[in-house]
Amino acid sequence: MKYMWTYRLFTVAALSLMLVGCGGSGNPFDSVPVTGKVTYEDGSLIPVSGMKLYFHCLVPPKDGLHPRTAAVSVGSDGTFKDVTTHKYADGLVFGQHKVSIDCRENGTLTKKIPKQYATPTTTPLIIEVTESGQVLEIKVPKP
Repeated sequence: MKYMWTYRLFTVAALSLMLVGCGGSGNPFDSVPVTGKVTYEDGSLIPVSGMKLYFHCLVPPKDGLHPRTAAVSVGSDGTFKDVTTHKYADGLVFGQHKVSIDCRENGTLTKKIPKQYATPTTTPLIIEVTESGQVLEIKVPKP
């Protein structure tokens, strides 16, 4: 009977430690808010009603975890804010990111940007986040 009580106490203590360990944010990466604008290289707006940017972090894993891909919707004026990596509007992880662009109208991909910018493996766009509040200027060639 004494051993059963000790076993139960040990089990409760172990479960408590596991729950405390899971109570953190689960994100070992520091992120900072950023804003920005995406346009053609000549500064003109990309004429599309629905555009989304994805930031694929190139920072190495930490504590066995890879940084999540961040996403943000782009307004009709080309501006974006509230970039989300882990929690809404937490921003981007410090370091380099490949940027892919999802450019759709009525749910269909458009040809208003070069095709290579649509996937993280082919996009040539790389930005670097170095400070909080950084304003990113993303320029894309006309197709």
